[in-house]
Order: sequence, then C-alpha cells, then structure tokens
Amino acid sequence: MAELPANGGRFSKPRRLTFEEWINWPTAWTRDSQAVLFYSDRNGDLDIFRQGVNTREARALVTGPDETRDPRLSSDGRWILYLAWPRDGERVRSGEGQLMRVAVGGGPPQIVLRVAGYPGSARVDPPDSLTAKGHPRFRCPSVPQSPCVLSELVQSQVVFTAFDPVEGRKGELARINVKGDDFWDLSPDGRWIATGQLSGTDGRIRLLPLAGQAPREIFVSDWSFLESVAWAADGKALFVTGFASKGTPLLRVSLDGKAQLLYRGSKYVESLVPSPDGRYLAFSDMTVESNAWVIENLR
Repeated sequence: MAELPANGGRFSKPRRLTFEEWINWPTAWTRDSQAVLFYSDRNGDLDIFRQGVNTREARALVTGPDETRDPRLSSDGRWILYLAWPRDGERVRSGEGQLMRVAVGGGPPQIVLRVAGYPGSARVDPPDSLTAKGHPRFRCPSVPQSPCVLSELVQSQVVFTAFDPVEGRKGELARINVKGDDFWDLSPDGRWIATGQLSGTDGRIRLLPLAGQAPREIFVSDWSFLESVAWAADGKALFVTGFASKGTPLLRVSLDGKAQLLYRGSKYVESLVPSPDGRYLAFSDMTVESNAWVIENLR
C-alpha cells in the first residue's frame, strides 16, 4: 500500500502490508479506511481476510472448503459480499458459482444469487499466469441504495447486471463484445463503467454510462497495453496499470487522458484499490525470487 500525495507527483515508496509468500489479492477497504479486505491461499485454499493498515497479522473472515474470492462491501456498508465455488475434493465445481453475503458484524453466510462462469485458477504455472482477472466479477458503488453491478461472460459478450445484496438480480444494464481478456471497474457514484481490452495497443478506456449519459472514450496519452483500471475515490480520475519492458507502470489518469506515473512495479501489478478517504492505494505487486539452498547430510 502507498499514501497518495495530495499535491500530485509520484507517491513515496510503498510499504508491504502482507509479508508471507502467498498469493494476496486486495479487493476492498473498510469504510473507515483503516483495514484492507483481501483473499489469499495462505491456508491452502482461497479464503477471505481482513488486515489493519498498522498491523502485521490478518484475521480470517471466511474460511472453509469452498474457494472464496473478491470480498467487497455492499453500498450501504452492511454486508461483505464475495464469490464462492464449492469443491469436490481437489476439484472446484466451476459451473456452480455463488455470490454470497455475510454481515459485517459476523454471522452465517447467505446466498445472494448464482453466477455463471469461473475465472480460472488464481495460481497457475507459470508464474506469469497469476491473475485476479476473469469473470464473473462484481463491484458496488459507495452511494447507499445504489445497485451493485455483476459481470458475466456469455459466449463472446460481457453482460453487466444490476443486483441488490438482499433481493438479488435486478436486470441487465449493458453488454459489450470482447476479444480476449478485458478489465473494468464501477465509478463510486455508480454512474459509469470504465472498461478496456488487454489486447488493445492504443491505450483506450471506454466509459459506459449507466444513467443515460453519452458513452465516452479516454485515450491514455503516451501509454499502451493497459491491463487494469480502478476509479479514484472521488470519481475524478482513474488508476491504471499496463505492460512495459522496464517494470509495470502504475498511472493516475485524468478523465481527459493525461497520465502521471506514480510507481513502477517489479514485475506485475494488479488489484488496485483506493481507500474511501482517498489517502491510500492498496495493490498487489507480484515478485519473483530465485534462491539456491544447501542441504547438509543428504541421504
């Protein structure tokens, strides 16, 4: 995580929040911006955790035999929502996904709705395949009483659907044609979806309207091969990562396309999550280590 400078410029050196050698994908903050929600395979399967920004230990929120991912707060802050797939032994039943809810104060998990698809393993060899992308995915705005948005891949189209954490699906919002992998995020006010294609070489991000506006496009100046996007907490800019031969760039992009380099990752940066107060940015920075070991008295 890193503190975002109030007056622009690159942020200072990020500090590690998790220190174990596991997969840790952050996806949300608590409302007070004092803790991060993430999912991790530190217990063997993908489970959901919460960790304070000034602590070294994570607290498990959802564990069990299911594969669980993508914890996020509902718009009213009452629920932690997440995706889950049951298991048959070592095999994930990929056609039986569920979007779940659990009360922020604790309690039994409950099914919100069933989802189509499975994003694939989050820990595939070779290491370059590690990713938090894929469908289904969902986002919730920060405005209470506003619907959350779910994306599902149906043949060659991504279908966006509104849903309520208690009442379930509300109806289709939009659909787009995709060629290969894509990425998207929902604006904090719930009025725009920012989306792009991993195969795109023109640095283009599309803004899909959900409240009757005209569609827009943002061309990120001087950058191409974009890979992920996240709205800033105030909805006035985007955080974007891309591919580059000299480290992954992490950018702040204004809505007119002006890009500012904030940081270069060591290999691969994903899961950008701004804090609600706009002060911090949590993200995953994949690292690769090569070590030689000496074993004495080997028999």
